[in-house]
Parts: sequence; structure tokens; C-alpha cells
Amino acid sequence: MTGRGKVLYDKGVRLFMVLDFDGVLNAFQPSRKVQRAYFWPMTTVKHVIVQGGSRRTYILNYSKEMIAELNIIMADEKTQLLWLTAWKQEILYVEPEIGLRPTRSSVVVDYAIRRYDDQIGKPAGFAAFMDGVPSDTAVCWVDDCLHADFGYTTLVRDCLDEGGLTSVLTLAPDERYGISRAQMKRIHEFADKVL
Repeated sequence: MTGRGKVLYDKGVRLFMVLDFDGVLNAFQPSRKVQRAYFWPMTTVKHVIVQGGSRRTYILNYSKEMIAELNIIMADEKTQLLWLTAWKQEILYVEPEIGLRPTRSSVVVDYAIRRYDDQIGKPAGFAAFMDGVPSDTAVCWVDDCLHADFGYTTLVRDCLDEGGLTSVLTLAPDERYGISRAQMKRIHEFADKVL
């Protein structure tokens, strides 16, 4: 069975930007005292979800500067944003709130979530999505859980190795602040090299 990634590849995508949200774009512990040489200044907004008559409010801490940098990468028609996040489809409502404006419509990659989302289902969901994509495809996978010791990192590495992809960048931001300036520089360099 061929995955949706192959369809996107056939439409010209050459770089798949795989992003988690919490701990990557949405910082857990933003600080006004953060060293600006390494991290970005943060903006805080409330995101409200209304489902089945109940209302939940989430606090989002993100950097407008970081989002602007991502928008530069996402402006290339050969770049596809893939969300691999527990936010599932709700992330598509968050995207415009934080100013993320990819040229191509973003895609939410489905994965199995257990009672407590330990992220373990992400590699299998990604592998199914990318089934049939040629090895010359580039993947930049940014997820704060890539530094975890509960097996997730090994599963991601195995998933990417099995896909036979020749150009892969994986980054694990500090969940307190999200993608650092140095990591964003690496993402830009990677995108420039593969596109």
C-alpha cells in the first residue's frame, strides 16, 4: 500500500518538515530572562477549543521570530509541513493563530495514541504515511522527545533507516524553549542543501 507521502512526492515535494508542536514550537517554560543569543523571545496567547458543549483553554507560548524563520522554509513549494502531534487536527486551527503560513496546506499524520501519549506510535504512523516515497526524499524531523530514553529515539531512527532516505536531519529541542536559534540555523542549512 502506498502512503499519502508518495502522492505528495509525485506532486513535487522533496522536503518533508515533520514537526511536533508542544516543546518544539509551543514552549513549556518560556522565560523573559532567556539568553536571546540561544533562544527566541516568546509571545503568549490563549487557544480555546469547544467540543461537544465543553470548552478548554490552552496557553500557547511561541516565538514570532521563530515562526517567521519557519515561514521562509515553508514558502518553497517543494517543502511539505507534516504535523506529528497529539494535537491531531486541532493543530490546523492553531497554525494561523501563531502566524505559520506554509505555501502548501499542512498535513496531519495520524498515529496511534495510547491512554498516555508516550509518542511510541509516531514512527509507525510516519512510516505508513511515507510508504513508497523514493529514497531521494529529504526529511527534517523536529521533536523534543527525540532526546528521551524510553525507546522513542530508537524507533524513530529505525523508521528512518528502514525508509532508506539519504537526507535526514533530526533535532530534539529543549522543551522549555522550543527550537533554538542554532537549531533553526541547522534547519535552514539542511533545507538549502536538499532543495
